[in-house]
Formats: sequence, structure tokens, C-alpha cells
Amino acid sequence: SAASDVYKRHAEYNRTDTNIVQLLLNKMELKDINHKDKDGDTPLDDCYNYNDSSIKQQLIDLIRQKGGKRGREL
Repeated sequence: SAASDVYKRHAEYNRTDTNIVQLLLNKMELKDINHKDKDGDTPLDDCYNYNDSSIKQQLIDLIRQKGGKRGREL
């Protein structure tokens, strides 16, 4: 879905604010929060692997609070 794509990009590249991710997560179903890409990675995987900002751990915690998992956990 479009919301899932936006969420994935913000989990991966957002460097300044958790609000957008939180707003998106509040509107999403769990299956979209944990959507796997062609490599089997979820947005949480992408956050772990590609987000090197000071809010990385906050984003990880927020995604996990909403039921987010890494691809290998599903």
C-alpha cells in the first residue's frame, strides 16, 4: 500500500522526528507494518540496517511497540 511504502522510507531514512512514523503506524494494520520486501526484509530491518541517525533507537522502539518485527522473526 502507499502508506506502507511511506512508512518504510521513513523508518529507513528519517533522521529528525518520530512523529511521522508514529502517525503512519497508528493508521496501519499489522500486516502492513511487517510487510516484507523482495529480499524478505521488513521496514524494521531497514531501520536497523540503514538508519544511522540519533533517533534510530526511538524509531526501532516505536515500531516494536506497534508489533513490528524483523523478517527473520516472522
